[in-house]
Amino acid sequence: GIDTTHPEVYLRPHDIEVSLGNDGSMTAARVQRVIHLGWEIQSELNLEDGQVLTAYLTREQFKTLNLEPGQEVYVRPKQAKAFPLHYSI
Repeated sequence: GIDTTHPEVYLRPHDIEVSLGNDGSMTAARVQRVIHLGWEIQSELNLEDGQVLTAYLTREQFKTLNLEPGQEVYVRPKQAKAFPLHYSI
């Protein structure tokens, strides 16, 4: 779901959808670390190509997913912003 014609893609951590199942439009990732930050949970996820994503989950989402380090999950962006490397002014 990401336009790969732009080399720089920015995803806000709360714009990453995390799921235990793949509906065919998601990418596999592995949970590296889970950090409890009060009212939200930060999860660090490694994609198969070595990229690292940070996803923020609500407590309810975390409870449903029951994430643990080493667990395989599936991710996709809810919203992504792509920018060209060079800007014209």
